[in-house]
Amino acid sequence: MGAGIGYGVTYAVQISNLQSQIESYKSQVSALQSDVEKYKSEVSALQSQVSGLKSDIESYKSQIADLKSELARLGWTIQLMTDLQEDQTDEQSLVPGYDEGHLARDLEDSLEELGYRVGYLVVFQYGSTLQPLQWEALVKVYYSNTFAVLVDPQTDRIVTRDYDGNNDGIVDTLLNPGVNEVSSRWDTLVATGVGNDGKYLLLEFGDYDEVQLVQYVPPGQPQESTYPEVYAKLKSDLAEDKTDENEYKKDEGPDKPNYDCDDYARDLERALEAKGYRVCIKIIWWFDEKGEEKGHCIVNVHLRYQLISAAGTTVVDTSVAIEPQNKPCTEDVTNIYDGNGNGKIDASIDPSKPKGDTDYGNFKKTGTGNDGKYYIRSYNNFKDIPFPVDQGKPPPNKQP
Repeated sequence: MGAGIGYGVTYAVQISNLQSQIESYKSQVSALQSDVEKYKSEVSALQSQVSGLKSDIESYKSQIADLKSELARLGWTIQLMTDLQEDQTDEQSLVPGYDEGHLARDLEDSLEELGYRVGYLVVFQYGSTLQPLQWEALVKVYYSNTFAVLVDPQTDRIVTRDYDGNNDGIVDTLLNPGVNEVSSRWDTLVATGVGNDGKYLLLEFGDYDEVQLVQYVPPGQPQESTYPEVYAKLKSDLAEDKTDENEYKKDEGPDKPNYDCDDYARDLERALEAKGYRVCIKIIWWFDEKGEEKGHCIVNVHLRYQLISAAGTTVVDTSVAIEPQNKPCTEDVTNIYDGNGNGKIDASIDPSKPKGDTDYGNFKKTGTGNDGKYYIRSYNNFKDIPFPVDQGKPPPNKQP
């Protein structure tokens, strides 16, 4: 009996001790859990800090990239200003037959020879009842597709801000407008004093030879044009030329080279330039009904004529497209290759730059070019074409 009581007391003590240990362990576990939660909170705070640091790093990277881009753009601008200072175009005197439009043309050509991508701008604003439209010519020099500056060819100054007519930080232009659109915009400008950018109506063309404008004449005022005589002279010169009589030859190997559209275009270009015409080459690509890519060469002839009215005499520049293989090759074929129906043949003027190659890549993917179903490139001279024309395709795409 006494032994049984002793064991009972011992067990009770052991149980009490175990319970005490269990409570101690529970207390320790609770403390550990509290520490774990504290550490989790600290880890979360550290992760938040790391995330914030990563975000800051990415922001700094973006700022550095922006600064590098801005430095590159400033370097380009400084180089442009240096080239403008060295250029002698602005020293030309304006005389009858050589106005600021021709000055802008010559500056455009000069900058393009230095490798710049340049557009030709004609800017209009309302003047007065006696002279409703005042105009001036500028050049637009591109750094990229999203940044460009305007240059006054008479002073070589960068004048971009001067032509932000609505003060929104952007100079808006109408790119390659057709004659009908220009006439409608003129009427609006004269009636309201408002163009496409505040008080200015800015018309942008890829090249001087692409400009197609006529003189603004108030309604009811008669005018006389010398265009029929100028075009008749071109047709006469084309009729006398014998390029179209050359024999067409397919490529039959190195011993029998071909003579096809690009050869006709090259020889007609040379013949017309020898007669004093300004000529450029247009290369045209399209997809036929079978989905096969086709290419062709024609020439574009620059013409200058006069519009005479009571408002004065204006020299007008335009161009006609000639098919060198036509017999005779005397008719304007603009309507044939006017893919978007705006009355002229649109073309990439600076296809040696990446933008031209990107345009061609888009045409390959979509079948839509810079003039409706046609993708067209223009070159001031046949020798300027940077790829073998007999292969019929531009170089591979190069992304900027």
